[in-house]
Amino acid sequence: MWEDRVYLKTLRFFITVYLDIQRWAMSDLMNMCAVAHNQYLLFMGNTNAFSVIGEIMKLKKGFFIFTLFLFVILPIAGAIYEIREQKQAYINYPPTGKLIDLGGLYIHMDCRGSGSPTVVFEAGHDFNGSLSWSAIHNEISLTTRACAYDRAGIKHSEPRDSIEHLGKAIAIDLNIALMKSGEQAPYILVGHSLGGAYITIFTKYYSNKVAGVVLVDSSHPDQYERLSDFPKESWRFRFLDFIASKSANLLKVIGVSRLYSNLDDVEDDNLDDKTIVAFSPTSRIAWWEEEESRTETLAEAGSYRDFGDKPLVVVAAISDFNKIPDSELELYGLSRALIPELINRQVAMHQEQAAWSSNSKLNLLYDTPHYVQFEKPQVVINAILSVIKDVE
Repeated sequence: MWEDRVYLKTLRFFITVYLDIQRWAMSDLMNMCAVAHNQYLLFMGNTNAFSVIGEIMKLKKGFFIFTLFLFVILPIAGAIYEIREQKQAYINYPPTGKLIDLGGLYIHMDCRGSGSPTVVFEAGHDFNGSLSWSAIHNEISLTTRACAYDRAGIKHSEPRDSIEHLGKAIAIDLNIALMKSGEQAPYILVGHSLGGAYITIFTKYYSNKVAGVVLVDSSHPDQYERLSDFPKESWRFRFLDFIASKSANLLKVIGVSRLYSNLDDVEDDNLDDKTIVAFSPTSRIAWWEEEESRTETLAEAGSYRDFGDKPLVVVAAISDFNKIPDSELELYGLSRALIPELINRQVAMHQEQAAWSSNSKLNLLYDTPHYVQFEKPQVVINAILSVIKDVE
């Protein structure tokens, strides 16, 4: 999954930086020891003691210059680089839709096509925003009105000031953005991954505006509790999470996040991926805010599990764990012996999701990656069209 690759790549990045710093430090230390040793021998040979003091002062001066460069000049240069590149990102990759003013907070929303009901896409826990639906957005817009957007802090949308009760805040933002942009209910909500929890919260507070729901490999409110008896991730994984979450803002400000993002291999003709990478330093901040609020968000979504008779389609991706190397499974604390039980519990949670409506369908896709809308777009398109047909 995308998050897995980010974690592994980030771990390699921090280890590389640590080893580089260690090599620099050891090199300087060895040089200082060699100079001190030579000067000691000279001093013991009745050489003028002032030469020893002079060499020591040179070392101090060099260390001061190195420290000044590392902790002052380099961060300032990185900050200037980040500001310049952030401005350039808006020029090179302008928004495909409109920026909606929610009263000081601008949210990017891309609506296409015409008709009713209006399909509203909610991205998962990633940097993609509206582009999470690029493989199916146009196709759905040929049938009815279709809107995708960037949550606050993701890509072209501005960051929010507070993350208090974030799940509910995101639902409120989306409702206001739809109203201010003139998008008419009823809505069919389509949510991927954690986006499934967000659209469930939206339905909880604005049920009269929601005509149908499509959950695309959606998070289950109880998923952590249901899997609590499985082994936890390795200490390396948890350590990486801690470091990355605490340093995200700093690394963004001094340009390190952008340098890191630019290491991604992106094809020159892939405009969507280039856009996501260009905005990833700022999107990463919002990503961590959502991560920190994930438990509260799932609890909020879990308080609403009755969609009545609203049409509901649950599209569930069951991963092919046989394709995952043992070394990667170990990062999650998993082994081959645990895989069958893990799959059984995943299937059970998706079956529960389908039971939230008396008018539901469950589509279990085995050996399918998490991003179903990219890997099997027609499956998601068909699910949405079936809900539109039921609503009409």
